[in-house]
Amino acid sequence: MLKHGVKPIVELSFMPAALVSCGGKFPNGTSQPSCSWAFGNAQAGPGSYRGLQHPPDDFEDWYDLVKATAQHMVDRHGLAEVASWKWEVWNGERARVSCSKTARARTCRRADGVCLPELWGMQYPHPYLELYNASARAIKSVHPSLNVGGPATAGLGFVQEFVDDTKRLGIPVDFVSTHSYPSDGYCSNTPDPDCFAKKLLASREIAQKGGLPFMITEYKDGLQGGPGCAYGGKHGDMAYAAAFIIHVRAAAPLRLLPKSQTSHCADNSDANRARRLLLVDDQ
Repeated sequence: MLKHGVKPIVELSFMPAALVSCGGKFPNGTSQPSCSWAFGNAQAGPGSYRGLQHPPDDFEDWYDLVKATAQHMVDRHGLAEVASWKWEVWNGERARVSCSKTARARTCRRADGVCLPELWGMQYPHPYLELYNASARAIKSVHPSLNVGGPATAGLGFVQEFVDDTKRLGIPVDFVSTHSYPSDGYCSNTPDPDCFAKKLLASREIAQKGGLPFMITEYKDGLQGGPGCAYGGKHGDMAYAAAFIIHVRAAAPLRLLPKSQTSHCADNSDANRARRLLLVDDQ
């Protein structure tokens, strides 16, 4: 990739099994809690998207892992190269969205008529801020010029909170990242065709006011189904999907880049999700 000028966004997720006490026995013989896997079955076949959605038993162990990974990349590729990359902490904790009763049954719990997707074990603010703090400290300990950011939330969630909390706590942040899909549902109840673009620009404004670059590191015409919150048939090759992407791109002046997503982490395979789009702030 580097040979062809690709600049990685390194996603720091999911949690390696060696850092989590789950699914086994403690030294005294008592059972550990069950493991919780993103997208369910830990024994899913090749190409499945899965990972342990737990915080580490000890955040210092996570710190050591992130630091060693970043140092390895610097040793292998050089500081100047790695300083042009971005390190994004975790993936896709979701804010509240409005969904139908049957939407996303696999990943939601119901409360007061609101669909609350619970992905991926690092709810905001805690334990996500602890994980982000350990990650940011680890990256910056390798060299201050390395770029780290988050919160990598789905549905444009917690952008304002992340900017405010990291500033208040003095945690390093070099960019703000989040995700946006039509299937996130936050524009399901409006006829406004520019709803998605307006939501993107409102989130970008929050980052800009904090003096930070803004990135949509996952964006597409929808997840497995759609439109709205439904899961269902394939639609990425449909004319309306292309029209939607072009319309949002015209309404939201962000650069649109192709995204190829791969993983190299214990207990995680991401071969199925290689075709997405990346929106980045030109400013």
